[in-house]
Amino acid sequence: MLSPSAWGALLKVMEEPPEYVKFILATTEVHKVPATIISRCQRYDFHRIRTADIAARLQHIAEAEQIALEPEAAQLIAHLSDGGMRDALSLLDQCASCGDQITPRCHCHRRRCRTGQHLRHSGAIQAQDTAKALALTGALYDQSKDMVRLCEELLEQLRNMMLLRAGSGQPELLTCLPDELPKLQQLAQNATLDTILGQISCLQDCRERMQRNPAKRVELEMTLIQLASPHPVTAAVPAAAAAPQPLCSSLRRRHRKR
Repeated sequence: MLSPSAWGALLKVMEEPPEYVKFILATTEVHKVPATIISRCQRYDFHRIRTADIAARLQHIAEAEQIALEPEAAQLIAHLSDGGMRDALSLLDQCASCGDQITPRCHCHRRRCRTGQHLRHSGAIQAQDTAKALALTGALYDQSKDMVRLCEELLEQLRNMMLLRAGSGQPELLTCLPDELPKLQQLAQNATLDTILGQISCLQDCRERMQRNPAKRVELEMTLIQLASPHPVTAAVPAAAAAPQPLCSSLRRRHRKR
């Protein structure tokens, strides 16, 4: 983003531009663009592409490139791309480089291994097995796993559990493979909704702290110890002026007293 003085200079150029100049401004933080700039622009908001549209486009590209792409695999790639056509094309290119025929099985192997680790992480948290949760984190750290990304992926798993526990687990809302759903349903049934909400809140606080703290592994391990504590983590209903942030802070104070 530009400084206020830079925005002012750009505005002067935009008010009387040369005939051969066109300005195209692209941002994910449109709220930071001054109203004086927005009022002089034609605004186009881009949204995530529907999964069905991505799958259809992948089938069209596969036919043009003579790639054997099964419809189920196209649907899976479209689902994993999370509404981004560029990500879907990257996944299709990776799959095409591994074999002559793209099937759901050949594409899912790596993701299944990765998701299996996350499910074991979530299972250790719900079973209050602190040693296992820390051991899994250490193994991933030794494999050069980014700790911030691991925190985000654990949040993704807890989001799936939250939707399942709340009775809103429609397949189009969940970010998991079909064969992962039974395990997620089991984990969701073994935890209360308040506990899952509290765990999500703690991991969100952890992710924010990791952005400021170079000791990202320590932050995540500390949070995992709190989540796997024998004392249940619950999310209280916030009051009008209350914020959920004190949740993990109170847990840390409790562990320091020990």
